[in-house]
Amino acid sequence: YFYNCNAPLADSVFGEGKGSAKYTEGSFTFGATGGTTAPTGTASYVQVGRQVTINFPSLSFTSNATTFTITGIPAAITPSPGAAYMIPTFDNGASVNGMIVISGVTWALYTNSGGVGWTAVGNKGFQPFVVTYASI
Repeated sequence: YFYNCNAPLADSVFGEGKGSAKYTEGSFTFGATGGTTAPTGTASYVQVGRQVTINFPSLSFTSNATTFTITGIPAAITPSPGAAYMIPTFDNGASVNGMIVISGVTWALYTNSGGVGWTAVGNKGFQPFVVTYASI
């Protein structure tokens, strides 16, 4: 975490340019799609200037679709531009190096960096992970 970021260096790194970088902490409830239920979780975030870091807890649910999205990302901390990250996921009980594509308020998850979808049976989800990016 960053505290007392009032130096000009903080402005150049975090993009505020007003003598001090904006600092915000918060949490939000996110949802997931692609299963027999609509599971939710609570993620926490820190924003310093335009830099946002989000901590997601683990999430697991029964799959009934080849798609998987995270919904409910607050508009105030949406990424600009979008990005993709590898995160620890599991599909039908097997651990896989999944990919999350962050863009806007709904983020898509895939079972690998090639954008392959999910098995529509068994459990799917992710282990705790952290993403850091520049916001709008």
